[in-house]
Amino acid sequence: MARPGPKPRAKADFLKGRPQPPAHLSEAEMEIFLEVVEELDKQAVLAETDTKLIALYANTEAMVRRIGRELSTDTLTNTSEIHNKVSGNPLLPQYFSGIKLAQQLLSKLGLTPTSRRTAPGAAAADLADKWRLQ
Repeated sequence: MARPGPKPRAKADFLKGRPQPPAHLSEAEMEIFLEVVEELDKQAVLAETDTKLIALYANTEAMVRRIGRELSTDTLTNTSEIHNKVSGNPLLPQYFSGIKLAQQLLSKLGLTPTSRRTAPGAAAADLADKWRLQ
């Protein structure tokens, strides 16, 4: 018979050192990867399984930045010369879906305000800081 309540979560093995960026990342993606690793390391929630997720976020964020630069130099609408119909720039849907994916990945990594409140070590860290001697 199953116990009532939520299932216990498996605890992640936290890294002693920082993961290295995968070799396939571009220079811009590596910079983003290292920024995220630094932030996760500060919060002491960097787990071995985070490397691929961080790389995926770095890839997504770099793509969103590239599309954003392209949109800043281009018009947000296109007008068809044949039908005189105005339509949105075809990059806009990719831009917004990239932002949404980046936000989801940040949440999974514990880098949003809401996800930090529910992080496994958040309560213990807050309690330790509360009682730390100055």
